Amino acid sequence: VQRLVALLSSNDVKTARAAATACAKLSGHDGGRLALIQAGVGALCGLLGAKMQVVDTATLVAAARALANISADSDGRHALVNLEDPLSPFFTGMESQNVSIVRDCASSLASLCTLRPGRLALASAPAAGNLILGLLRQHEDLMLQTAAARVVAGLVQEDDLLCWVRAKPQLVESALSLLRSGERDLERCGSLLLWKLSAGPVADAGSGDWGVGRL
Repeated sequence: VQRLVALLSSNDVKTARAAATACAKLSGHDGGRLALIQAGVGALCGLLGAKMQVVDTATLVAAARALANISADSDGRHALVNLEDPLSPFFTGMESQNVSIVRDCASSLASLCTLRPGRLALASAPAAGNLILGLLRQHEDLMLQTAAARVVAGLVQEDDLLCWVRAKPQLVESALSLLRSGERDLERCGSLLLWKLSAGPVADAGSGDWGVGRL
């Protein structure tokens, strides 16, 4: 696996593509995923973040898939959030015109937001609010909406990040609109946000309760 990971940085397009494709396949199995977590997380993130000189779309598709599988693994999530800039590759991937890359990057972001370091990293990113809002409004793409709902559900687990969400009225409005979506996972996110907003701590001293009525 270490030799395979080394090939990800190859200047030969076909070699890098083949290596990324192999990593994507390995990531779908427990043993292969564990080996990639131990040896390939940084290289795959570097590839997805377009830090390599030669990257084609097929290679990025494979790298995004591998990282989505890795981020779905508990050990993989911890390995990713311990990187110096864990979310940057996924933000870069979200700018792709390839739907597969965008979906896998959104899924990875949602998985990383199950951990506090991932949630903090997301909340500190300047473009995070608009990114989540854009995903919530993807009414024709259930996968992207679901990923965004998972991100919001992760953020509102903690009071300081709940305040971050609350400070974005459009984001709150879009998340609460999920209650009318008819999709169980989306409705669960809307219900969680509604409950958190109605029962959460007071953001400004002396301002009184900011529950459903304030919304």
